[in-house]
Amino acid sequence: MMKAMAAENTPIAAGDVEMSAGVTIVYQID
Repeated sequence: MMKAMAAENTPIAAGDVEMSAGVTIVYQID
């Protein structure tokens, strides 16, 4: 299952990080 969440102060555990409009999008695969 693919989750997409907007993370500002959220630690990155695993996944790909992309910068879009100054917003860090963290994709976590469960």
